[in-house]
Amino acid sequence: MSFIRNRLRLLLLLSIAIPVGLECALRLFQPAAFTYYRSLKELHISHPDYLVALTPHADIILKDNKGLWEGRFRTNSLGMRGSRELDPQQEKIACLGDSMVMGFGVSDQDAFCTLLDNLEIRGKRYQTLNLAVDAFGSRGYAKRLDEVSAQTRLKAVLLFVSPNDYTMPEALRARGILADDENDEIRFNDPAYLRMFRWRFTLTRYSYLAHAVLVGTQQVLIRAQLLQRNLRTELVKMGLQDCDPVTNAYMPYEPGIWNWIRFAFYRSPSVATCKVKSQQTDKLPQPVDIANNSPGRRSPETKTNQCPAAIPATIRCLTEEPAALAPLEESTIRYYSKMIELSQKRGFTLIVAPLPIQDQTLYCSQAGLYSPLYDYALRAGKWFQAHNAIVLDLRNYTKEICSMRHADGRLVSIADIYIQGDGHYTVTGNHWIARALASELKKLHHVF
Repeated sequence: MSFIRNRLRLLLLLSIAIPVGLECALRLFQPAAFTYYRSLKELHISHPDYLVALTPHADIILKDNKGLWEGRFRTNSLGMRGSRELDPQQEKIACLGDSMVMGFGVSDQDAFCTLLDNLEIRGKRYQTLNLAVDAFGSRGYAKRLDEVSAQTRLKAVLLFVSPNDYTMPEALRARGILADDENDEIRFNDPAYLRMFRWRFTLTRYSYLAHAVLVGTQQVLIRAQLLQRNLRTELVKMGLQDCDPVTNAYMPYEPGIWNWIRFAFYRSPSVATCKVKSQQTDKLPQPVDIANNSPGRRSPETKTNQCPAAIPATIRCLTEEPAALAPLEESTIRYYSKMIELSQKRGFTLIVAPLPIQDQTLYCSQAGLYSPLYDYALRAGKWFQAHNAIVLDLRNYTKEICSMRHADGRLVSIADIYIQGDGHYTVTGNHWIARALASELKKLHHVF
């Protein structure tokens, strides 16, 4: 019996010592692969109405886990990123959106909402407040706006709708990835999920070990999904499975095990799509290196910009906007209606400003064409226009990119607007959006 008791004591001791040791080691050594997720967690706090908010009085350096960007994130006493404390002497313009508006990818001073601070319109200067929080959907916008507009008087609110709010590509939807508004409908109608989320958030915020386990589990699940997708693709190539609806992949030859072996080992297989290739409305030119007048990568020493920029063959543009689009989701309309109601109740002007999220939109717009990836903005814009809200079109400013220059004098190209491999705006992209917004706001004489 004493032997069994000793073993039980040892197991109990180890069950306490190992987690404590790992917790101390993580806090002491702070592994580089974990630093980004840890800093991101410390930047946020849980919130009963929209799950997560920004920590008040934060001052955190965020380094992207892929090494694509680094920025300093500071918040005021109300958890607004890059915003100075509320000035009672100035009227206020609020920016409302997700991570693009919050300014992922740059430090506070280069986020476009911060760049608009102290904007002078008709002799009056306005303070801007950044209400954005990453991963917000329409519900988050409405709840955040209700909260802040009750605390301070707003002159205008710039709402930057995102395609992630209510649209999701079919390939991602087939893998169980839903739009933010759909996720919110599921989460906020499930009391058990909300309780679990609050407990999990609190535990992982204060315990490095619990957070490391959560991040590790999520990464394993992502890797498993990628492995499953790759295996399905190989089965399709061997003729052992029908065309996979997620990857839409097949080999450009008769499927079969022998063909798979022959092409896999003796030549590089090319991956195409199962779907019939759609006919593009316009035949688009190949990208051209301006300096050498030949296809290839644009040289950083280019002294003149081609404007409009040569459209890469992978980008599809149309000659005109679609005549009809699908209506907005019911949940999205509900929260948009709430924001309209708040603007009437609390006396501010709601200004909808869809951002050109993808570089495809910029390439097409520069050439006077239309990108189908902008459909989300048209859907939201038409709804808001029908409810007497102001809707801006920032695509009109894409040609201004041609005349912009970097600090070292090099001309800016569309590739310089977004962080490659990430999608958020660069410093250059934020400055471009800020100038476009300032120009549009100064035209609204009936508002300011």
